[in-house]
Amino acid sequence: MNNSWFSKVEDDIYVRRYSISQPFVDTNPVAVCAMCSKNVKRINNEEYFLEIFFSVDEYGDLEFLAGISFGKGPLDKKALDVEINKWVEHFVREDSFPQLVGRYLKRMDLYEEWSENGDS
Repeated sequence: MNNSWFSKVEDDIYVRRYSISQPFVDTNPVAVCAMCSKNVKRINNEEYFLEIFFSVDEYGDLEFLAGISFGKGPLDKKALDVEINKWVEHFVREDSFPQLVGRYLKRMDLYEEWSENGDS
């Protein structure tokens, strides 16, 4: 891509999307997005950096959940999938996750209310 808008296009990012529904969450379906990339800053001297985000229902606003570095060396796709799945499950199963989802929904409700009222 030759476009002056972009200084760099990163093509080494791997994304996995998960759908979580009841009984694991008490709301509408939750989407979890895991973005895995090379750990170029070498945080903890590990190979990969994983960022995990979530959104609820039809809202497209991704909420940051966690960031973690992992991997002592390069992994093939199958091993990378296993590792990413493990970390996503770990963070989604934390006791605080339902409260984070609740706060997200409350914020979205407030935003909708504010949007409906406009500038009046």
